[in-house]
Amino acid sequence: RGLPHPPFCRMASAPVPVLRSRAARHAYGLEASGVLRRQRRCQGCSRAVLLGCAAAACVTAAVSFVPSLWRSRTQSVKSRATLRAQSAAEDVEAAAEVDSTGPRFEPREVGSAEQLMLSRMPAGHMITTHSALALLEGAVDPERLTEALQWAIVRHPMLRAVAREPNVTRSNDAGPFFHGGKDGRWMWMPSSLSKEELARRALTVEDVKGEFDVTCQRYFESSLDKSMFDFNTGPLWQVRLLRQSGFRGPRGDRSALLFSFVHSMDDQKSANILLHDILSHMEASESGAAIAAPQPADLPKSLEDVLLLDELDVQKLAKYALSQADAGGAPSVMIPSALRAADRAVRKNWGLSPKQPVAKDRPLSVPTSPAEGDGKLLMAEAIDPQSIFSSLQRKNLVSFRRLPSDKLADLRQKCRDNNVTVSMAVATAALLATSDIGHDDLDFAYEAYRLLLGVDMRRFAPGGDWTQGTMAYASGALDFTLRLLPKSGEAYSDEHEDLSLRSRIGGVPFWDLARAADFAVREWTRKGYAAESTRLFDFGVRFLRMDNIIRETANDPNTLGRAYSVTVSNAGIYGIGPEGGSYGSVRLDAIYFGISTAVSGSMVAASCLTVNGELQLTAHSAMPIANRSGLDTFADSIIRSLAIAASEEQRPSRGKPPVENPIDARGGLPWYYPLETPKGSLQCPEYEDIKSPSLPPFNVDKYVGIWYELAFH
Repeated sequence: RGLPHPPFCRMASAPVPVLRSRAARHAYGLEASGVLRRQRRCQGCSRAVLLGCAAAACVTAAVSFVPSLWRSRTQSVKSRATLRAQSAAEDVEAAAEVDSTGPRFEPREVGSAEQLMLSRMPAGHMITTHSALALLEGAVDPERLTEALQWAIVRHPMLRAVAREPNVTRSNDAGPFFHGGKDGRWMWMPSSLSKEELARRALTVEDVKGEFDVTCQRYFESSLDKSMFDFNTGPLWQVRLLRQSGFRGPRGDRSALLFSFVHSMDDQKSANILLHDILSHMEASESGAAIAAPQPADLPKSLEDVLLLDELDVQKLAKYALSQADAGGAPSVMIPSALRAADRAVRKNWGLSPKQPVAKDRPLSVPTSPAEGDGKLLMAEAIDPQSIFSSLQRKNLVSFRRLPSDKLADLRQKCRDNNVTVSMAVATAALLATSDIGHDDLDFAYEAYRLLLGVDMRRFAPGGDWTQGTMAYASGALDFTLRLLPKSGEAYSDEHEDLSLRSRIGGVPFWDLARAADFAVREWTRKGYAAESTRLFDFGVRFLRMDNIIRETANDPNTLGRAYSVTVSNAGIYGIGPEGGSYGSVRLDAIYFGISTAVSGSMVAASCLTVNGELQLTAHSAMPIANRSGLDTFADSIIRSLAIAASEEQRPSRGKPPVENPIDARGGLPWYYPLETPKGSLQCPEYEDIKSPSLPPFNVDKYVGIWYELAFH
């Protein structure tokens, strides 16, 4: 749970009708902000369904048949450390021999979330790589950079860690996707290399002669594609220094530091800490100031060791698992309609049957061949391995954008006015942008968009941030589903340019969508799902071969390895450096980051970080799921929607105006079908007029607009 990995499901294929006019398609209001009402269920099996059901089975088995296993898993940290020390005595002894002359490093078991991030393709390259690009004004001295890297290697144990595979013989007695705990556990061990050798192997220096920005983007995409790391000796990270002289900026030159990490060892907050340490060290070296010796940190605990301290609540875990299975089985937009066939189902009478055909009913136009190997157990057909759609042929794409500091300041104030965070505004803009690139002109009805939101799990730890300022994988995620009309981002922009295009029931409800997203996050937190999502994922990795499932379902012709509509990660503010980003002769200008999505993930993703008052956006996807033009449109739409939302005036309550039908209520049927409801002409109350403590904003679609009249009266 909480990670972008693909479902394996086979949805029914059916055509989708066309809406009569663009004006009708976008004349909608607050109804679009509601959470998805489950309309139908997947006719096959999804990863979420499998993981949810398997986890429920694992919970039952653990409690009913293997109580000792669960008791050991839920012991206190001290008891668990004792147990692991006994089972890993040989590893500790070997580590002591390797690390006898270097900084301390206490080996530990790789956590379940960390272990999945170690997954590799058969050729050896990583499925998930985390990359971060720091753009700098000024020239970076390679010698000073090397010294700073060596200092950081001593300070951060993850920079000198390697992942040791369990010494067990894998058996397929229970099938290729289930191991029941017999595959053993990986271990974090210290590298046998010195800090000098680790820095030498990690660092690459290049002077750029051509277009600097284009070169940075090309290397960023390349770092996400098929990155390989030495698990035996390390390092599990790389850094590339790009330099160009003669830049017309205030410092005369410009540089870039491109970091690539095995995602098990870090998250973006960790990358920010490492960057600050490096730049601060170089600044001190440049000024001749005394540099204190690094204080080696302890290897941080895993997410599971920190969050799974309470006794297992089977009912609570089962409830969460079933909710995930339910969400994973419901249809949502995961593939652009440009890749779907033009065949459509006949449009229904909307007034009598609001459940219209959706984009996912249209079959995908993807070359296929009979499934082979383990994949035959999951699907009859797989993507043709020679096709550009194959998981081995797909390529990562990125696009960089910025929201100026003045616009971000206005947006932050609007967020306060609406009692939401900037992350919720970014999530809403990303949803609108996804609706822009996810559909062609054949789609018209409300679509479900499943959003995966990155979460910093440090805030949920019982004792606060357990990483103590060192590098660690401390990320999680939650997901929720909202409904929008196709190309809602375009409609939002058009309404801003011409108010006459906005329907009398409100138009595109940006801030209601943001409040709906905020409600979903608050509910996830209130229910304690930070721990339950970690627990469910822990069970999945401990009993299932998730890496094998990911590799096989990456070539499912029905999903192309996609599990979500869009992934959003807002890493907050880079607030640990000096004001303005000045580190001596070097100034930090921007940070862009993202993870690989070519094998598995969402249709599109948006990663944000605020540096020097600017919101800096990395839009990323995989070719040919999206092309470069489509990704640029996605990035532009996000920035445009955020700028509009920042300047949008608060819409006053207008009482109960008459409502125009958001689409043709007769559904194209003859004139004698009724246009009015039994109550008379449609009337639409404003949400502000009917809200109450018992009316949560997350269900606003049930009370506002034509849904209120047709579905609930």
